[in-house]
Amino acid sequence: MPLIPTHGKSKLSADFSYPIGSELLTSNLESVPQFSKLFLSFTDSTFPATKFRKTVLSDDKYYILDATFYPKSHFFDSWALGIYPVRRGLKKVARDALVSHGLPMLREWLANHDVTNPVSGVRCVLMFVPLEGYVYLREPKTGFERRPIIDKVSVTGVSPTLPEPQ
Repeated sequence: MPLIPTHGKSKLSADFSYPIGSELLTSNLESVPQFSKLFLSFTDSTFPATKFRKTVLSDDKYYILDATFYPKSHFFDSWALGIYPVRRGLKKVARDALVSHGLPMLREWLANHDVTNPVSGVRCVLMFVPLEGYVYLREPKTGFERRPIIDKVSVTGVSPTLPEPQ
C-alpha cells in the first residue's frame, strides 16, 4: 500500500513533536472510500503561532488532526489531512489516543462523508485533551461532537477506547 502523499512538513522546535506519521495514518485509513484522494500536511500551528504555543503549553484542548474537503480550490476532489504538533512529552499519549479511538472515529466519519457531488466543503477535527489523555471528533461547522466512552483517564492512566459494536 502506497503512503498517503505528504504536501509539506513544518520543522518543529525541540519542545514539540508530531503525534503520528504517514505510515501509521496510512495503515489506519487505507479502508476509507477517500483513500486515493487523501494528502497530508504536517504544520506547526492551527492558528497564530504564539497563540497555538500558549494553548499547547497550557494544556488546553486543541486540535491535532484536521480532515477537510475543499470543493472549489486547487485541491479539488481531494481531502486535506492536517497534522498538528503536541508537546514532545505528550507524543505517546497523543499517538495512543489517536490509534485507540481518534482514527476509528475519523474512519467512520469519512465513510459517512464520501463527497461525490460537492456543493460546500466538509470538515472535522480531532481535538486533543492533554490532561485526560484522549481525543474526540468535532465538526466545527455543525457543532457535532463524538467522544469516546472514558473510564477515569489521565495522562498516566489507561487509554480510553470506543465501545464494542453490538
